[in-house]
Amino acid sequence: MSTEHVSNLADRFGASEGLIQRSVDARAAATGSTADEVLAAWTGGAPPPIAAEPTPVAAPPPVEVVAAQPEPEPEPEPAPVESPPEPVAPQAAPTSARIAAPAARISFSPWVVAAFLIIPLFGLLYLIVYSNGVACGEGGRLEVAFDGSLLNCDGTAFEGRGGGGAEAVALLAVGQEVYASGAQCGSCHGTNGQGGTGPAMSGGAVLETWPSCEDQVKWIALGSNGWSVDVGSTYGAQSKPVQGGMPAFAGDLTDEEIRAVTAFERIRFGGAPAEETLVACGLIEADPAEDEADPAEDEAGSS
Repeated sequence: MSTEHVSNLADRFGASEGLIQRSVDARAAATGSTADEVLAAWTGGAPPPIAAEPTPVAAPPPVEVVAAQPEPEPEPEPAPVESPPEPVAPQAAPTSARIAAPAARISFSPWVVAAFLIIPLFGLLYLIVYSNGVACGEGGRLEVAFDGSLLNCDGTAFEGRGGGGAEAVALLAVGQEVYASGAQCGSCHGTNGQGGTGPAMSGGAVLETWPSCEDQVKWIALGSNGWSVDVGSTYGAQSKPVQGGMPAFAGDLTDEEIRAVTAFERIRFGGAPAEETLVACGLIEADPAEDEADPAEDEAGSS
């Protein structure tokens, strides 16, 4: 993995190099590509080629071996004419013995054996993790494609809510990595934001509690104890009482990482527009062209 690319991405997004490297490794493992290919894609390079699956080789058919026919025994010489021959019991005709060769052992390609082992494990993991989870449309996992687009958990394009450009996609990837492993938010709030020991965030609940991104950033940075000291005994738009349990992440995560995971939660679980959320969370600057009013429209409105 190119340390120069990792360092550039860390400087660009204000995240630690370790977090960027874990994001790249996780992405490479999920897509079957190398870390350098993921880095090249995130820094504007072409997507890595998809390796073709090997074709299984059919096993040769079993060979049947047939034993050779035994030679017939010589007939006995006739008895002398003087004395009548004693009756001789008829002998059974020799039967040919057919010896079957042992059946050839059927061998499978390694990827076939791996598929038989891995696919059931994924099914079992899905039943364990997502048996009580929310539906895909309510809180599906956002994926980052190599072409810079956002995908829903079912593989469809993330549309209608402002996906943002390559910088927005990279910031969301950092936020997703922080949620999954950097801060392990899913251990309390659930993998899909469905809640657990911590409150649920899916279905828009995170936006109902935190209409302001800055307030949510402060809550994550201070934790419940720090919030009680610096802000007050209640939190959120519903003025819920602070009961403890929320750790402070200001000492473990950088300010940019806290803002990235905050934006990720609001976009993924709340359905907020991606680019507007990143602007509200202070991660990117607003497009000046959108802020400037069209002079022709102003003139038409004043007339």
